[in-house]
Amino acid sequence: QQQQQQPLWRTAFLVEYSGLSGWGSKRINDCPNNTYRSIRVFNDTENMNMAMAEFTSVDDYYYEHPYWRELYDLNADPYQMTNLWPTLSSQEQTKWLNRVKTAHTCRGDNCFYI
Repeated sequence: QQQQQQPLWRTAFLVEYSGLSGWGSKRINDCPNNTYRSIRVFNDTENMNMAMAEFTSVDDYYYEHPYWRELYDLNADPYQMTNLWPTLSSQEQTKWLNRVKTAHTCRGDNCFYI
């Protein structure tokens, strides 16, 4: 049996931002609903270059009530003009939600394979 070779780099990474409004910041005028977490997935083997994001309010840290989700195929749509999220099956949506949640909650070496 041939062993599967581990990738040298991560093929996915998390991007997150919490809106600053209501936190007493005088430096920036931000909206409390400008809070998001996103996962960027790129894999040369599968020719995958995707970005998924979900947006919520700053007081919804665990993303229990996001108000918007989006998914883009950056190979076919590099300017992110066509949101694929509404076209996904519920199984595909669950797969992406689990992946971004795993990335958001992982710690240390467990984050390498998200």
